[in-house]
Amino acid sequence: MSRSRIVFATGGSGGHLFPAQALAADLLRENKELTLCFAGSGLDTNPYFKRGEYPYVDILSATPFGGGILGALKAGCVLFKGLAKSLKWLRKERPDLIVGFGSFHSFPILIAALLRKIPVVLFEANAVPGKVVGVLSRFATLTATPFAVEGKNAVRVKMPSLHAERAPISKQEACQYFGLSADRFTLLIFGGSQGARWITDLTPQLIRALHERDFPFQLLYFTGKWGGAEEIRSLCEQLKIPLCIKSFEPRMEMAWSAADVAVCRGGANTLAEQIHFRVPAFVIPYPYAGGHQMENALYVEKHVGGAVCIPQERATASQLAERISDLSGIKQMRETLQNQTLQGTQLSTLILELLKGS
Repeated sequence: MSRSRIVFATGGSGGHLFPAQALAADLLRENKELTLCFAGSGLDTNPYFKRGEYPYVDILSATPFGGGILGALKAGCVLFKGLAKSLKWLRKERPDLIVGFGSFHSFPILIAALLRKIPVVLFEANAVPGKVVGVLSRFATLTATPFAVEGKNAVRVKMPSLHAERAPISKQEACQYFGLSADRFTLLIFGGSQGARWITDLTPQLIRALHERDFPFQLLYFTGKWGGAEEIRSLCEQLKIPLCIKSFEPRMEMAWSAADVAVCRGGANTLAEQIHFRVPAFVIPYPYAGGHQMENALYVEKHVGGAVCIPQERATASQLAERISDLSGIKQMRETLQNQTLQGTQLSTLILELLKGS
C-alpha cells in the first residue's frame, strides 16, 4: 500500500478543486509514501489548482449540454480526444485508484478508468448529484458525499477541507489580516470562487439599506470575476463604512474567522466552511445550477441550522438588511452552530482502507 498511486480526476471551479486538494493533503498527512497525481481539463491555467504542489496532466473535455446539436457534436469530438489521451496515459501510469470529483472536466479520465477496470471512488459535494456522478456512480467502488446518502455503495463522509487541521484563528488576528477592526460587526459577502453577478448587483443596495437602519458594520467583500469593486469602494467611502474588498481570497479561513455573519451562495464547499467556522449565514442559492445549491441550502437550514435559505427571486436588500441587523437572531443561529456539524467519516480513511484491501 505504501507505493500506491492515486489519480484525482477534477477541474473547473474551486468547488471541485478545493476538496480534491484538501483530500490530497489529508492522504499525504496520513501516508507520505503515496504517489498522487491530478488529471482533468483546464488544469494548465486553472487559478484554483496548485500546480507547484502536485504533478498533473491536462485532459481535454467538454460538456455536450447547452450548445444545441452543433455544440453537442463539437463536444463529442473533444470528449473522444480526451478519452483517447486518458486511455493512453492510464496504460502508462497504471494507478491503483481514481478519485473523481464530478463535472465534465473529469469525465474522460473517469470513463477511461472504468474501461481499464481501475477502481473508481466518486465524491459528490452537493445534496443532489451532478450529471457525471449521477451517471457513473453505479459503476464506482463507492460514492462519497457529506449529505444524507442513498443508493448502492453510497457513504457519508466529512467534506475534505484545508482548514480542518489548522489552529483556530481569533477574530482579532483575522480582522488585522484584512485591515479591519475586531471591535466592529463584520459582514462577509461573496459569491464563491466564480463570484456572482447577482450578488454584485445586490451589494450596493444592501449597503444603503443597512446604513439607513443606522446599523454599524464593516464589510468584507470578494467580487469574484464580475468586478464591481469601484462602485462599492466609492459607496463605502461616501458612507464612511470600513471596507476590505478583493477579487479573490485564497485564505478563506481568515475571512470566516473575521465574519459575524455571511451572505453567500449555496455551494457545498461554501456551506461546509460556514458550518466548520460556525458563522451564521443567509444563503441565496444560485438558481441555474440544476437545483444543487437550493438542495444544499435547504438541507443545511433544516438539518444543521445556523443558516437561512432565501431563494434569489425572493431576496431583497431591505429583507436582508432587516435580518442582518437582528442581532438576537444572529446570536441564536451562532448558538445553534456551536453544537452542530455535518457528520461522517474521513474520506482519506476510507480510501486508505480500500488500498489496504486491494
